[in-house]
Amino acid sequence: MTYQNINEIMEELSESLDCAYAYSAFKEGKRNRFLIFYYDDSDDLYADNINYQSIVNLVIEFYAPNKEIASEKKIQDILASHEMSYDKSNVYISGEKLHETIYYTEVVINEQS
Repeated sequence: MTYQNINEIMEELSESLDCAYAYSAFKEGKRNRFLIFYYDDSDDLYADNINYQSIVNLVIEFYAPNKEIASEKKIQDILASHEMSYDKSNVYISGEKLHETIYYTEVVINEQS
């Protein structure tokens, strides 16, 4: 997978959920429902003293004012369609009055782009 593929998956998620998305954070303004994604860190494979294979830990966060089971199912279906396994957690952010669903996945990067 390439970084461009990940951007395309985020676009697909955004269209499916009818909400905005951004890398890491939005520059300004409060949003009702939105997606954030970022690369948390990496777990590269090493061989012969070099980084043999780039593996990034991708985090996708979905925020909504109410718990949206149907939206979570759409996210999970899209991730599955791209053969992306994930761990999932949920939290309510009382100060923002938003439900946050977080998906943690690893992505093998086949090229730097």
